[in-house]
Amino acid sequence: MRRMGSLVTASIVCSACAARQPAAAPNAPHATSAVAVNTCAVPSQESAFTIIGATLAKPQARLFRAAAGALRAQGFIIIASDSVAGTLSTDHRFEWPTGTETETWHGDVNPGVQVTVRAEARGADSTAFQVGARALCLVPEPGQSAPSAKVGKTMEMITALKIVNAVRADLAKP
Repeated sequence: MRRMGSLVTASIVCSACAARQPAAAPNAPHATSAVAVNTCAVPSQESAFTIIGATLAKPQARLFRAAAGALRAQGFIIIASDSVAGTLSTDHRFEWPTGTETETWHGDVNPGVQVTVRAEARGADSTAFQVGARALCLVPEPGQSAPSAKVGKTMEMITALKIVNAVRADLAKP
């Protein structure tokens, strides 16, 4: 685990996440998901999520709404949501994070990413907030032919940071 200012980053094993995963939303619009079109040539054997977390001085319900809005604004389809437990889970998404489409850390093959969010009340006015991202496929680095986890790990971190930043920006609004 590494501390970055008020944010903490860590990787956790998916089995630890699994117990906190919300049940699938009954009417979730996942039939048209990108996962039906995009499949992995080499699925990742990595079951860890890259997690970014912080405790914020906002009520859980407000943070949960901001997180759901941030996910939707960034093109994610929420397939599981539990506002009482404060958990969200997205379908797989095979698009580069906005603004990174032409960056040199990746090539043309997208590893796909899935996101989970947890917003747990810590008293009446504070919430422990975590965003986890997990790449689904191993893809070659630019100029390479062998699949590796490097592109996926970079995508996990950028995706989680973009969501955290969007949530913090939303919470800063009056």
